[in-house]
Amino acid sequence: MWLYFAKGTTARRTVGWQERARHLLGRFRAAAAEHPGDERFAELIEALQVESDRFCEWWSRYTVEQALTGKITVRHPDVGIIHIDVIETKFPAHPRLTMSVHVPARPADRDKIARLV
Repeated sequence: MWLYFAKGTTARRTVGWQERARHLLGRFRAAAAEHPGDERFAELIEALQVESDRFCEWWSRYTVEQALTGKITVRHPDVGIIHIDVIETKFPAHPRLTMSVHVPARPADRDKIARLV
């Protein structure tokens, strides 16, 4: 959340970042609702409201989303456009845990990521 709203580095690199940020915010709201007394959520929400007018605007819409599945496109300054498939899942035995898997969408995307490593 911090990278998408306060710092902006991810936002600048993600093509169509606004759509992705809205999905992330909806997931964040769902997670915060699952932990209403957790001070860490309250502190992060307060800090984001200070840092980002856009976060304040979107947070006030009360959008809630569950799992994120889809594609993101990142514009990296050294290797160009990278397409990534995203799959997010919960574990019934551990409902507080969420796993997010980011996989290069194509062999060319895998090669670009490998060049960065």
